[in-house]
This record gives sequence, C-alpha cells and structure tokens, in this order.
Amino acid sequence: MQLDTIIVNATTSACGAAGEWAKAWQLCSAMAHRKVESNTITHSAAINACAKRGEWELALQLFRSMAQNTVLRDAFTFNAAINVCGKGAAWTHALELFSMMAQNSLETSTITFSAAATACMRCGQWTKALQLLSVSVQRKAELDSLTICMALSACEKVDESTKAWQLFLEASQSSMKLDTVTFNAAITACVKGGTWDKALQLFSSMVQEGIELDAISFSATISALEKGDEWSAALKLLGVMAQSEVESNVITYSAAISACGKGGEWEKAVHLVSAMVLHKLEANTITFSAAISAFEKGIQWEKALQLFSVMPQSKMECNTITFGALISACAKGSEWNKALQTFGRMAQTTVEPSTITCNAAMTSCEKAGQWENALQLVKILAQGDVELDAITFHAAINACVVGSQLEKALQLFTETVQSSLELDAIIFNSVIAACERAGRWEKALQLFGAMTQFKVESTSSSCSVAISACENAGRWARALQLTNALAD
Repeated sequence: MQLDTIIVNATTSACGAAGEWAKAWQLCSAMAHRKVESNTITHSAAINACAKRGEWELALQLFRSMAQNTVLRDAFTFNAAINVCGKGAAWTHALELFSMMAQNSLETSTITFSAAATACMRCGQWTKALQLLSVSVQRKAELDSLTICMALSACEKVDESTKAWQLFLEASQSSMKLDTVTFNAAITACVKGGTWDKALQLFSSMVQEGIELDAISFSATISALEKGDEWSAALKLLGVMAQSEVESNVITYSAAISACGKGGEWEKAVHLVSAMVLHKLEANTITFSAAISAFEKGIQWEKALQLFSVMPQSKMECNTITFGALISACAKGSEWNKALQTFGRMAQTTVEPSTITCNAAMTSCEKAGQWENALQLVKILAQGDVELDAITFHAAINACVVGSQLEKALQLFTETVQSSLELDAIIFNSVIAACERAGRWEKALQLFGAMTQFKVESTSSSCSVAISACENAGRWARALQLTNALAD
C-alpha cells in the first residue's frame, strides 16, 4: 500500500498522543522527500506533539516550513505554535506569532490570547500578559473562567488592584458564571494592591450570592482586614471560618496574628499562636515574624527575644521582617545594646539588611544617645548596598545631638545635603535646636535661612528655636529682625 496524506496524518497524530514527538516531527519533515503531500492537519499534529514535550524550536521550524511548502496556516495552527512557545517560555516568539495572525487576517480567540499571555507570564512579563488578557476580557461573548483568573493573577503580580476590580466587574456583566476561584483571584489581587475595602466587598458578594467559601477566601479576606487595621473583624472572621467548618491554615493564622499586632493586641496574638499549636498547625517564618511584630508594637521586647530564640530550635529561618521587628522591639524598650547585637547577628546570616532594619538599629542609637555607634553604623551602611534615607540620617544626627556632639551632628547634616536626599523640617529642627543649646546662634540662623534655599517650609518650632538662639546670645536686635521678617 502506498503512503498517502491521510495515513501519515493519522500516524503523526498517534505518535503525538503517545508522547513520541520525535517520530511525529520526523514523519512530518520527511513527507516532501517521500513525495507525500502534507497539509495543515499534518503540521498541526506534529506541532502539537512537540508542544507536549516543550520542543518549541522544532515546532517553530515546522510552522515556518508550512509557508515554504505553501501549506495553509490557519488559526488552529497558529494557536498550536503560540501554545508551544508558551510552554518553552519563548514569549517574544509567541507575541510575534500573535501579531502575524492579524497580518494574515486570522481571527484570534480566547485560546490565542491565553496561550500568548501564558508565554509572557512564564517569563515574568506580567504587564504584557495583562495587556493581552484585558483585551480578551473585553470580548465578553468568549470570556471563560481561565482567562479572567489569569488576568487577575497578572494584576496581582503588577499591583494593579484598580485594573483587577475593573476586569472583575466586566466579567460579572458577561454571561460567564463566576465561581470561588474567580472571586479568590480578585480578592487576592485587591489585597496585594492595597485596595482592601474592595476585597471586603468581594467577600460580601460571595456570601450574598451563596458562592462556596474556602480557605483561600477566608485567608485573603483576613489579610485585607489586617491591611485595614481591622483586627477585631479579622478575629471574628476567623471564628466564622471555624463555624463554617472550613479548615484554617498557617496563612490564615499568620494574617490574623499580624492584624492583632497592628492593633496593639499582642496578648491576642499570643493566644492565636497557642491556638495554632492546639490545631497542630506548624508555624512558619511568616507566623513568627508576625508574632514578633505584635510584641514590638506592644513594647514587649523580652517576649520578642524569647520567641526569636525559639526559631533556630524549630529550624526556622529568619528574614528581614523578623530581624527588623526584633531590632525595633529592643529599640522601643530602650535596649539599644540588644538591638545592635541583633543587627550584628543578622550580618552573620544570609539575610540582607534593608533600609527599615538599618533605621530600626539607628533609632536605638538615637534614643540612647549612642553617637559613636550611630556614626559607625552610618559608615558600615555607606560601604554596603543598603540605601540610606532621610530617616537614617535624622536618627544618626539626633544620636549626636543627644550625646552633645554638635560638630558630628553638623558633619552628618552636611553628608545628608551631599547625598541629594530630600531634606525635611524635622532634620533642620534637630540641628537648629542643637546649635541653640550650644550657644551657636549664628549657625542656628544660617541653618534657618537655608530652609528656604532647600525649599523646606519652616515650622513654628523652627522659628521659635532660631529666635531663642538669638535671645540666649543677647542678640535681641536679630531676634526682633527675624520676628518682623516672619510677620511680613
């Protein structure tokens, strides 16, 4: 029996179904040599076979050979080629094929958009994926659950909560039936983007419409309440979750603990940690960090240290948030020595210090007037990759002021100016007040005048301290001159 197109097509499809992509590719490639006419079905079957194994380069080679062999490339073939590019994370090729469809006057479908968006998402090109999926969502007649969920996930990645809300509304106005997964994706995107009130609205809609609530629904909504500083409502929802017989998890409890911490309810945070043990839920780094943050808000530095010491025993890794919360707790408890010890301990780990953790350590030096440690810390940070901000310099300057080191404070102020950081009235007021106490009235007036130069609006505190500096130095005429200038 002589080979013909029908036999080869059937064999190619069979090889593809069996995962034998290499044989499918060989059959399709050898058709011209065997003088058997290939068609769209042959190539599509071979491309799909390659797609199953992620062989996107060979699939594209087959796709391009279709034009050379004058084989019609239809929407189905394009979709198959875009899909294989998605599996191979070849997003640029996927978008190129997507554009070619328009050039060839081929109609794109939801499948096309989803395949191209998937290729972009796998390479972290979330904005491009969102652009594609947004257009797809607007085609309400073709909208499906997968497309809207992908679009909402893309919104979450790029913090586009407003866009997520808009897409969800468009989906709700279509004929598509919204389910738990869709609602959860929308709630999560809103929480990530900071529009926690919209997340609560979505959760309320789920309850009103009788849509099944699961652990993700509750966890994401409790996270929304945590962002909105609604610790009481977060605890109530945790109770509703138990009544609904939905099993809580580490994420749920961590969000509730964090909510209690933000509300200054550290005792309730401790109670939740105990409840986790009771429910045999193993706490993770996020849980411990949330609990330590709760102790920090409640100025319970001893309890924070105690919990921190348990982490290595539990083989728990600390992160920037853990260290930052503990350093801040020690600083608030006037335990500057322990704050600096913790900062030093962090340097011995693989955890990279952040601006927040550095500022927490600097604040501990500020409160105790530990100007030498503050200056040493500034030097260390300047040599590293941590970006110093106005808070860093303000705390260091204040440490020098508290330690009666005016010249050091003025030197740091000069460094702040040279660093091109945005100056504020708080930094100026600190240095002006230090000059006033040291009897440096001319320097105080010079700094007061510089506020205008740096476009920093003077406050009543700035004015009164500058006038007081003149008064203490017996420079009543300058004090009067300054008062008159302010009145004008």
